[in-house]
Amino acid sequence: MNRKSALSVPLFLFALFVALILPVRAASAPVSLMQPEKANLGWIFDNGQEFKGATGQVVVDPARKHDGQDSLHLTGDFNNGGAYVRTGTQIDGVDIRELTMWLKSPDLDHVTMRIIDSAGQCHQINFKIQQQDDWQKFSFPLQQFFAKTEVEGANPVNKYESWGGPADQKWHGPAKSIDIIVGPTETKKVVNLWVNNVTILPAAPEAVSTSTIITSQRLDEIIDGQHDWTFDNGEEFPGAKGALTVAQDQPAAGQSCLQLAGDFSGGGNYVQMLKNDLSDLGGDLQQIRFSYKTAHLTSVGVRLIDSSGQCHQAHFPTVADGQWHDYVLKVSDVVGGEHWGGANDGKWHGPAKGFAMLMPSFLPTSTPMSSRPPSPGRRVSKVTLRAALRSRRVGPLRAAFPLTRPRPSRAKTPFFSAVRPTSPSSLARR
Repeated sequence: MNRKSALSVPLFLFALFVALILPVRAASAPVSLMQPEKANLGWIFDNGQEFKGATGQVVVDPARKHDGQDSLHLTGDFNNGGAYVRTGTQIDGVDIRELTMWLKSPDLDHVTMRIIDSAGQCHQINFKIQQQDDWQKFSFPLQQFFAKTEVEGANPVNKYESWGGPADQKWHGPAKSIDIIVGPTETKKVVNLWVNNVTILPAAPEAVSTSTIITSQRLDEIIDGQHDWTFDNGEEFPGAKGALTVAQDQPAAGQSCLQLAGDFSGGGNYVQMLKNDLSDLGGDLQQIRFSYKTAHLTSVGVRLIDSSGQCHQAHFPTVADGQWHDYVLKVSDVVGGEHWGGANDGKWHGPAKGFAMLMPSFLPTSTPMSSRPPSPGRRVSKVTLRAALRSRRVGPLRAAFPLTRPRPSRAKTPFFSAVRPTSPSSLARR
């Protein structure tokens, strides 16, 4: 066996996307939260009594119409103190796909909303709006917000926080109530907001799925040197060392990437980088697209963990020429071969729960995608994997799936083996 001495073999990965399969369901009729038969169109006023001093009111303003409909006029007076005033209404068991309304305010460049879900959790979101005396359409795609899917045309979110109920920062439909909140600004103690045509576009019933669409989502952000991938040295096979670090100016000046370094001079079988929580993807995984370059590696391992906790393992070939190459890894390329844990049936049970990329201590001699590990070729003492993976969420990872696998006999030592992941903090509140 040809052992290399102190060799660093870099492999870069860049622009990592996942393609998702999302259901398209039959649309339900919009639900208006403006009730002309009730006082103030069914909305109440509260002056935020826990912060004493604020006064104000909510009234119907027939002089400020939009599309022929009367408006609600919310006023807050903070000359004697207070932090906010609000107007709110109850929601009768309607789950929200998207919330829309028309707003105008010459005083405010932001507005806050509280939406209570069926579990009693309060979701408070502060949105940017235009400070103007003309009507503007407001849109909040709640379902996609909690799926963490980017949406064009929605009002930008300044801040999100939640409390009460399970306090897990997840949406538990249907909605129970909504509040619209305003407070003083640096220059104004009296503020005004007009609201019109508050409408819920309901989430479609689960039972009427008719077709699917394909969308993509990035997993590759590095923010201030931080990312949400973790390193593991395959400790069930002692001896491997390494680290997962951020490399600058790769793949181009001003950009950055992750570098996975493995040192097998003391033994071991593999090192790996893990993304242990894919629960925020909002759909089932179809494929993973990325770019890479390497000067020495001819194959890298992958693992996909499905919703049953089953780990599917394969490897993909890499071109060892030091140049950038695009690669599309399909779920079907991985599923159906080596697997363990969970359902343990070699079938995919979406959605995906986790993803890992593995660097072996052996450089395989075969390159085709295969469900079985290739025969070992040259063993190297040091290997380096650099990956430009800039992830959407920043912070430690949650223990989202098991990766423990029984240690095999020496007669069938695998190309890669399994480990157990670490765990993360939840979304930080401001």
